[in-house]
Amino acid sequence: YALNSILNEKYSIMEQMNKNIAYQFEKYEDLTMTLYHNEQTRSYIDSEDYSEYSVYIKQFLDSIVNSDKYVVSAMLNLDGIKYVSGNNYLNLEDFLSEYEDFVTSQKGKVVWIPTQNLSTSYKQSVKNFVLARAVNSPVRNVGVLWLFLREEFFDDVLENKSLNTSLDTLIVSPDKIVVSSTDKKKVGFRTNLEYIDRVNFGKNG
Repeated sequence: YALNSILNEKYSIMEQMNKNIAYQFEKYEDLTMTLYHNEQTRSYIDSEDYSEYSVYIKQFLDSIVNSDKYVVSAMLNLDGIKYVSGNNYLNLEDFLSEYEDFVTSQKGKVVWIPTQNLSTSYKQSVKNFVLARAVNSPVRNVGVLWLFLREEFFDDVLENKSLNTSLDTLIVSPDKIVVSSTDKKKVGFRTNLEYIDRVNFGKNG
């Protein structure tokens, strides 16, 4: 009975964490859609002529970075022309080449990319997770929007007073990448914990 009581309590806490994360993620997903809701940015995207620099696109990206403490960089790649606000990354091209084709194949659906160890232009290593979605004109895919977010986003969720501080709490992606952890040394790396294989992702397990 004591064991079941403890398990039920912890499970309720984890369920609430999950709801909090889902709610915050939905807000970021809605934020990316404002690219289409703004008349100037929408007209520029729909024109499919990106030879002339758009101040409206840059203002849109700046507004995202400046209005949210967790968004450290926003980038829109339109037919090879990159608009960037916030952090610049030294290994950005490697990151884009790894994920861009998959994001584009999702035809505008949001893709969440687990926490990465990235290097900034100041040669500092940062841990960011990423929201990406393909950007489309009325007739074709024209680019990809990327939002880079601090891993610290998860700290408020993980720092639940009902959880024993001696516990190592992790958020792990289906491919075993540690998205966030109370042990920061593990973040961004693949975990080899043996019980991870027994977790049935996508269901309660």
